[in-house]
Amino acid sequence: MRVLRRNELGHPLAFYGFVEGNLIRWDFLQVNTYASLGMATGMKYWDPKAPLPNDIFATPVNVFSELGTGLSLRLQKHLWIEPGIRLTHISNGNTREPQKGVNVFGYRLGLRWVPGEEVFAKRNLKDLKKPDVPKNELFGFMGITTRQVEFNASNDDWPPETYGWNFLMLNVFAGYNRVVDHRFKYGAGLDFFYDGTNGIKAAVLEGRVEKNAIPFEDKLGTSVFLTGENSIDRLSIYMGLGYILLRKQYFKSTPRLEQRLGVKFHLNDHLFVGLNVRAYNFSAAKALELNVGYRCFPKGGEH
Repeated sequence: MRVLRRNELGHPLAFYGFVEGNLIRWDFLQVNTYASLGMATGMKYWDPKAPLPNDIFATPVNVFSELGTGLSLRLQKHLWIEPGIRLTHISNGNTREPQKGVNVFGYRLGLRWVPGEEVFAKRNLKDLKKPDVPKNELFGFMGITTRQVEFNASNDDWPPETYGWNFLMLNVFAGYNRVVDHRFKYGAGLDFFYDGTNGIKAAVLEGRVEKNAIPFEDKLGTSVFLTGENSIDRLSIYMGLGYILLRKQYFKSTPRLEQRLGVKFHLNDHLFVGLNVRAYNFSAAKALELNVGYRCFPKGGEH
């Protein structure tokens, strides 16, 4: 992304939580991965009265997410330097338009101070007692959000009467996870969704400027997803790669290959809540899904 003047996008300020884990660890060197999720503000956003309207952001507060990997190099007993790379995404998930969001691939450099005595004892993994966790998990969740379709003054694809319309997005997911250990899971499932934006796509073709321009069934679809989770206590980082099997194809329908990235927080052993970014082209957000779900462990399952 090329920004001619530093003030064009404002000055983003993010507040986020993060999880970080070691892939490999020695006394003087660590190979790490991390994920962050939070909120970002301070950006300039859409103002049609501005001489050069900014259509990158449409809301004063946006979702901030980041994935990265890097090294930790010990400089002295308590001090580490941490170079790495990161992919940052900032958007509102198309809850308000016009907005394109931002994806930035960049570098990371930080310092870490570890107070007190850091103990690094080498242990044989075979000697460690593995947590007794079920190997099979059935889970499902229901997500809901609203979405607007993109518009701007120089793009007359959509009738002006539809600018700012909110469309309902719903999905119900049912899947299976195979638990590798207490941290990692992989699985697959089916996603049944309702896409309210199909109505405006029909309005463009037929000239019927109304939200219910098409039958209910033409807003429904089915996807298949491969999933993976990285769990840390009650918090899980959730990822999914999906393909839309069945849907009514419309003008400007998003690609069939979809992605999900989000977090889940388990309120107890069965009930969880979460937030997912549903995307396409590995870069563009389609919806920001708030969800609630349930999981169970088949009786007699292997441990």
